[in-house]
Amino acid sequence: MRAARRSEVDHTVEWQDGGTTDAENLALLCCKHHALKSLALFALRREGPDDGLVWTTLLGFDHPAEPLDRDHILGPRAVDLMVGAHPSAQPPEPSGPEPLPDGAAQPLDRPPEPPPF
Repeated sequence: MRAARRSEVDHTVEWQDGGTTDAENLALLCCKHHALKSLALFALRREGPDDGLVWTTLLGFDHPAEPLDRDHILGPRAVDLMVGAHPSAQPPEPSGPEPLPDGAAQPLDRPPEPPPF
């Protein structure tokens, strides 16, 4: 994904081919993807008025412009983890090693745990 200020507005159906200049027919593309579409190396279409864009390769394979389910890419959103945001939403369980008793030092026989990021 790219910031809108670094994108180029493009007609999904070209203006000279009868495409309208409105929200249903416009898409924000990076300059590379805009060039690939303009050179007819890839085709771009909108599945429906409320659906996303789909790229079609020269070999006829379709690829959604953005994944429909982003959970496997980005993980849960912060608002989904807030208690009360959704009936099934719960804060994440803390991860990492068990805390050591007060005054106890990290055992020397193994390296310290890496940071959790």
